[in-house]
Amino acid sequence: MRQFEMKRPKRPELEKALKSVACDLCGKKGFNVQHDEGVNWTNEGRVENITTIAHKVGERYFPDGAEFKTEFFDICDKCFSEKLKPWLISQGANPQQSAFEY
Repeated sequence: MRQFEMKRPKRPELEKALKSVACDLCGKKGFNVQHDEGVNWTNEGRVENITTIAHKVGERYFPDGAEFKTEFFDICDKCFSEKLKPWLISQGANPQQSAFEY
């Protein structure tokens, strides 16, 4: 669940800014919301523990732009591993993994 607060930018209009994020299932506090990359559920320096559960749909209008809508859930790492993943597996889904190193 994301909470927003209204901030007054340099211009006189109000602007919506992310105030905090919490797991929609258990309420655990998230850190460092990554735009379109999910939420980092740890605040331990260089450690990343990010979950992303979203559905993005839209249309590109070349060369002028695009219009997209994204529906998402903020689900923490523990609820992902202990609730969502087992349910998906019980429905016949198989988790895929990838590794990244540089």
